[in-house]
Amino acid sequence: MPARRDMLRLGLAAAAVGLALPVRARQAPPAPSGGFISRKLNAPVPGGVAVLSLGDAAIAPEASYRDRRVLVVREAGRQWIAVVGIPLAVKPGPQEITLRDAAGAKLSKSTRATGLRELRAEGVTPADVRRRIGL
Repeated sequence: MPARRDMLRLGLAAAAVGLALPVRARQAPPAPSGGFISRKLNAPVPGGVAVLSLGDAAIAPEASYRDRRVLVVREAGRQWIAVVGIPLAVKPGPQEITLRDAAGAKLSKSTRATGLRELRAEGVTPADVRRRIGL
């Protein structure tokens, strides 16, 4: 009766797998936040691409890195992002881009800066931001 014993083993193995699948499905990690570009393209290293969140203003801000304009797009219809190519010759460490809002006011954002969304959540007004950076 080896065939029957093999069938029983196969049936028990299938039942064990079937019982384990729902547990694994519940333990799946949550979906990553951000849009497709932020999740797939962001690699802020020399020779890579940095994707920076610029907030959700009605009009796109103008961004530049090393005195060259960078791509600014609205991601997933929610927020503006800057897509910045980082040259291979750049030394690893904090970098800075320059931002201009719709009125032409100059702002800047470094990799260690607090994002506009976080500042708004803290209740910081645009006048407070200008005062903090010396405008």
